[in-house]
Amino acid sequence: MRMSRRLTLAICLLALAVTGNEVTAQGPPPQGMAPASMAPYPANSMYDFEYDKHYIRDGMWNRTASNRGRRTVFNIDLLTARTRKPTGFIGHKGALSYKDLVLPILEQDPYDLGDSGGGGDGSQEQSVIDQFRGVPQAGIPGFNYYDAVQIQNAIESPTGMGLRMQWGYFDPDDSGLIVEGFGQSTDENFDARDTLGRGRGGQKSTLLMLLSPPDFLLNDIGNAGSEFGQTGGDSDDETTGQDFILQNNLLNLRGLPLDDGTSFGVTAPYDLEFRLTSKSRTYGMSISWILAPAFRGRKFLVRPTVGVRYLRLQESFGFYGQDSGLSYDNLEDLDEPFNGDIKLHSPPNNFDEDQDGIIDNAALVEEGGSGGGGGGGGNTDEFRFIHYNDPTMYPMTSTLSNVSRSDLIGPEIGLRYDLGGEKFKLWGQTKFALTANNERLNLRGNNIGMVTRQPDFLVSTPGDPQPNRFSDRDRHTHVSEVIEQSFFAEAPIFAKLPYLRRSRLLSDANFRFGYTMLFVGHVARPYGSINWAGNPSEGLFPTIDVNRSSFWTQNFSFSLNWTY
Repeated sequence: MRMSRRLTLAICLLALAVTGNEVTAQGPPPQGMAPASMAPYPANSMYDFEYDKHYIRDGMWNRTASNRGRRTVFNIDLLTARTRKPTGFIGHKGALSYKDLVLPILEQDPYDLGDSGGGGDGSQEQSVIDQFRGVPQAGIPGFNYYDAVQIQNAIESPTGMGLRMQWGYFDPDDSGLIVEGFGQSTDENFDARDTLGRGRGGQKSTLLMLLSPPDFLLNDIGNAGSEFGQTGGDSDDETTGQDFILQNNLLNLRGLPLDDGTSFGVTAPYDLEFRLTSKSRTYGMSISWILAPAFRGRKFLVRPTVGVRYLRLQESFGFYGQDSGLSYDNLEDLDEPFNGDIKLHSPPNNFDEDQDGIIDNAALVEEGGSGGGGGGGGNTDEFRFIHYNDPTMYPMTSTLSNVSRSDLIGPEIGLRYDLGGEKFKLWGQTKFALTANNERLNLRGNNIGMVTRQPDFLVSTPGDPQPNRFSDRDRHTHVSEVIEQSFFAEAPIFAKLPYLRRSRLLSDANFRFGYTMLFVGHVARPYGSINWAGNPSEGLFPTIDVNRSSFWTQNFSFSLNWTY
C-alpha cells in the first residue's frame, strides 16, 4: 500500500503538538461553586443517615443518627365526659321559707283541721301543720311544702359526649410536636314533677283549658274528671270533674326564696312547673413541644414539655317555674276569711288515704289516721279554689338564665412519661398552665317575684307587653390556673383480631384507652353568681353577683391511633 509522505508528516507534527500540552482529566471548579457533576446535592450519599443530630448533654457532645426518620402520628378520641356537680342555694338565703310564711297562718282558726282523738278526752288538737313541720329536734324531717332547692341535692354531675383530635410528629431522638383540639358537651336537669306520687299532674293540658278565659274555673272539660275514684254521684257530694282535675294537677313542687325588699323576704311557690337545668360546654386547643428525654431507660422515658394552651368554659344555669295563680285551702267553715298566699296540700306521703284516685290532693287534706294524712276528724270534704288575682295574668311563667363564659389562654409546662414498647405502651402526662381568664356573664329572665301577689308585678301595656323582664351583664379578667392529668394505654389489638386485621387501615392502628382530668381554678360559675331579688313593682330584679370556685371535668377516651 502506498501512503502520501505529506500525510505522514502532518500526523507526526500533530502528535508532537498534543504530547507537548499538560493533560488533565477535569479542570478546576469555578471560584466558590462546584460543578454540577461534582455536587452531592440534591441527592444524598448512600452512606449518609436520613436523620443526624449533634447535641450537648452533661458537657459532652452526643450524636443521634437514624435512617428511621420523622414519625407522624394522628389520633381521634371519642370522649365520655362528666363535669363537676353544680353547687349552691337556689334563691336568696335570708328569705323566709314558704313553711314559715304560711304555717303560722294555718295554725290559727279556722285553718285547724280538727281533733286527732289522741288525748284521754278525745280533744287533742291535730293539724296538717304537724305533718309538714316534722320534729327537727328529734331528727324527724317534715314534708316538702314548696321547699327551696340546694342544687347539689337535685342535680347530679352533668354528663355527655365529646371528641378529641391530635396530630404531630416525633423525631428519632424522641422529641416532637403535638397539636391537640377537643370539645365536649354535658348537661343535667331537675324536674320537681318527677318527685311526685303516682299519677299526679298528668292532665296539665286539661287544667290549662280549665284556667283559660272566658269562664276560667267553670270551663266545660267534659268527662275529664271521671277517671278518678269518685264521680260526684253521691247526693251529698258536690264534687265535680273540675274539682278532681284541680286537686290532681295543682302540685306541691318547690319554692324560690326572694329578697322582695321587706325585712324577711318571701318564698314564691310554683304549683305547675319547677325545673332547673345545668349545661356545660368545654372546648380547647394546645400546642406542645416535647423535648428530648431528660431520662432514658430501656423501656422508660421522661420528657419535658412546653407549649401554649387555649381553653373555653361555658356553663349555663336555667330556671323555669309556672304557677296557676290560684289560692286554695281546706276549711271547716268556708265563710271564714281567706289569705291569698295559701296553697294547701295534703302532706306528700304517697298514700291515697281517701281512695279517690288522687295521691296527696291539692286543697283537700286526706283523712289518714295512721297513714299520716294530716286531718283527723275535721270535715275534709270542704275545699275551695279561688282566683285571688286577675286571672288574665295567669298561669304565670317565671324564667331565669345565667350564662358564664371563660376564655383562658397562657403558657404551659409539663412532663410526659412513657413505659413499654410498640406492642404495648403505658404513658401519661402532667401539665400546668397559668392563664389569663376573660370572664363574661349574661343574666336574663322574666316574672321573678312572689307569684301569689299580683301587685308585686308590673302590668303589661301595648307599649311594653313584658314589663317584668330583666337582664344584666358583667365582665372581668383575672388569672386562673389550669392543671391537666392524663393516663393512656395503647396496643395494636386490631392486627391480632381475625377479619379486622385484613383491613390495612385497622391493622396499622393502635387502640388507645385513656383517662383525663382537667382542673381550672377561680372560675365564675353561674349557679352561685346570682343576687336573687324579686319585686318588679319596687324595681327589684335578679342581678349578677360574681362568686368564683373551682371547675373540673373528666373523661374516659376510646380511640384509634396511627403512626407513619
